[in-house]
Amino acid sequence: NSDGGGTLSLAEKCTYTLTANQDGNGLPEIVQPITIHGNGATIARAANADQFRFFEVGTGGDLKLRHLTLTRGKSSAAFEEGGAINVVAGGRLDLDHTTLHNNSTDDIESDQGGAIYNEGITTIRNSTLSKNSGYDGGAIANEYGKLEIETSKFTGNVSGDYAGAILNEYGTTTIRKSLFDYNYAEDGGAVYSYDGLTEIEKSVFKYNVAEYGGAIYHSADSFHLRESTVAYNTAYYDGGGLYLEDSATIENSKIYGNTATAQQGGGVYISLPGSQEVAIRRTVISGNQAPGNGQTGGGIYIGTGDLVTLTDVKVTDNTSDEPAGGIHNDGTVTTYGKIKIIDNVPTNCTGSTNPVPNCFG
Repeated sequence: NSDGGGTLSLAEKCTYTLTANQDGNGLPEIVQPITIHGNGATIARAANADQFRFFEVGTGGDLKLRHLTLTRGKSSAAFEEGGAINVVAGGRLDLDHTTLHNNSTDDIESDQGGAIYNEGITTIRNSTLSKNSGYDGGAIANEYGKLEIETSKFTGNVSGDYAGAILNEYGTTTIRKSLFDYNYAEDGGAVYSYDGLTEIEKSVFKYNVAEYGGAIYHSADSFHLRESTVAYNTAYYDGGGLYLEDSATIENSKIYGNTATAQQGGGVYISLPGSQEVAIRRTVISGNQAPGNGQTGGGIYIGTGDLVTLTDVKVTDNTSDEPAGGIHNDGTVTTYGKIKIIDNVPTNCTGSTNPVPNCFG
């Protein structure tokens, strides 16, 4: 910092164990452009040390981490957010080939961003975030900031409330070519999007678990899912794969093998306020389940008054306890192009309050 920035190169595959708490951080606040080449090294908080995260990226700070692991960071009660890294509104963080493992916030009952809390600009590539935990955003909480993720893996992260892996709240989050598996939260096993812009492309969501929205819970503002796979996720209540509570676009994707254990919408659960609309295009929704007693909408559940458009969509081999097993429609569905809704159990669409065009049986 005192030299106006610079580059540090760590000893190859060495473990640097930090013991001292410096105002809630293990290292001085980053306020200049600084690059750390880890060369496979690890920075760890000592097991018997006070609680602290590793880095705070302050206003004017631009921190780049390369080929480095951060583990056992734990934010202190006085410096709550970001178990490993806190990025303030005027800061930048860039991770490449970096692992954040087993970091957490001080109090899983209130604090956000088990590994990273971002109000600035954060870019993550070729990295892994695993077994981190926080109250909202088990791995990352993005609030009012810009978050870009590409070719990265989020696995085994846990939230006590929203977003097992990533919370996007009032910010902009873009996710490309990434894998989310075995994450857990009450709402949004992998991702929870609220009052911001969330775009997901060419990514995979598997084996995530939540009470609502096994893989993804979209609550407000803008959400786009493209060329992605949502498979084998589980919600105890509604939305085994996706829980959509505001306008959303789903296209060129596969949603299969998801389960809403006790309620509705094995693949997709839609419940919209006002005149919002969900568009689903060129997407296959198959093999999803809503097996609970009296539950419907194994493939898609559409709530009262909701507007949904389907274009070139296949809804096949989904099951529920009561009709309809394919699409349960209490709203208005408009169809375009080639629609294939077949082989759903106990019915395709029959039993819904309102008919679904081009759906029979």
